[in-house]
Amino acid sequence: MNSIPNLKPGEDRKFEFAYAFQSKGEFTLVVEVTKHRMTEENARYNGILDNYPLSVKVFGKRYKIRAI
Repeated sequence: MNSIPNLKPGEDRKFEFAYAFQSKGEFTLVVEVTKHRMTEENARYNGILDNYPLSVKVFGKRYKIRAI
């Protein structure tokens, strides 16, 4: 997995996505952005594995798209 630095306050980030559909129709694109806070190994070492979220979802949206 690539490591992408945290967003600064007020900073925007843009990602482009391309996909070659194998068939025509309506599809749902699910976009989720997560913040990974700590590795499982670090949480286990610090004794907080069951009490600390390793990641949190900061954005989620579903988009209906049509392939023609």
